[in-house]
Amino acid sequence: MTLSDIKQHLSAYGPATMSGLCTTFKTTKDTIEPLLEQWIRKGRITQLQQEEHTCNSAGSCSCCNDHKEMKTWYAWRGNA
Repeated sequence: MTLSDIKQHLSAYGPATMSGLCTTFKTTKDTIEPLLEQWIRKGRITQLQQEEHTCNSAGSCSCCNDHKEMKTWYAWRGNA
């Protein structure tokens, strides 16, 4: 996997999470993270934060405030 592979994937398919990228490229966070950081430093990838519910009720239960987590998405900003 190379910097170009990440660029092509994010350009073609849109934002992805770290776990999604790890699954796609069949590798670990330790392998992908330095490549993402390089693109982030160059201003080509941006990190997006999204709050997600971790329970199955999608926000309709009374305990959902306890079941929220922030998920980071990586999006390509440059020209494809």
